[in-house]
Amino acid sequence: MPVLQALLEDRFKLKLHREVKHVAVYELTLSKGSPRLELAKEGSCVTLVPGSPLEPGQKPCGIPLTGTKGPNLRTEIIGSLDALSKVLGVTVGRPVINQTGITGVFDAHLEFAIDESTPGVRPMSSTDDTPGPSIFAAVQQQLGLKLVAAKGPGESIVIDHVERPSGN
Repeated sequence: MPVLQALLEDRFKLKLHREVKHVAVYELTLSKGSPRLELAKEGSCVTLVPGSPLEPGQKPCGIPLTGTKGPNLRTEIIGSLDALSKVLGVTVGRPVINQTGITGVFDAHLEFAIDESTPGVRPMSSTDDTPGPSIFAAVQQQLGLKLVAAKGPGESIVIDHVERPSGN
C-alpha cells in the first residue's frame, strides 16, 4: 500500500487525509441469556504468512471461510469477536463494533439468508430453496449475540486535491 500511495501522490498529485466522524454503525452486544460461543481448540487455526500456503486441513485465523447453500450464506470464522465484527461489518455494509466485553478465540458458524440486509454479499445462484433467517436473527439465534443500530466512530478518507496526470 505505501508504494501505491506514493505512486498516486506522484502521478496524480493526490493529497488526502483521514477523518473520524460519527456514522451509522451496528454494535455487537450480548443477547438475553448466555452467548452460544464455542471456544476454539488450541491449534485449530493458523496465522497466515504472506506467500505461505495453508497445509491441507488447516484453517486461517480470523478470516472467514464461506460458501452458499441455495439462497443462504454459510460462514465459519475462527477468531476473536473483534474479527467476527469486521466480517459482519463487510456483510451488513457498515462498521460493527464489538461491545460484548468477551475475549478469547471462538469457532463461530453462521447461516443466514442473502437479502437486502446483507449488501456486502452477492448470491451465487438462485434456487427455490427456503431462505434461512436474516443475518440479525441468525446472530441472535445461533450465537446468542445481537446487532444493535447505533452511531459510532467511522473512519473516512477525504481527498483534498487531485490533478489529471500529464501525458507520458
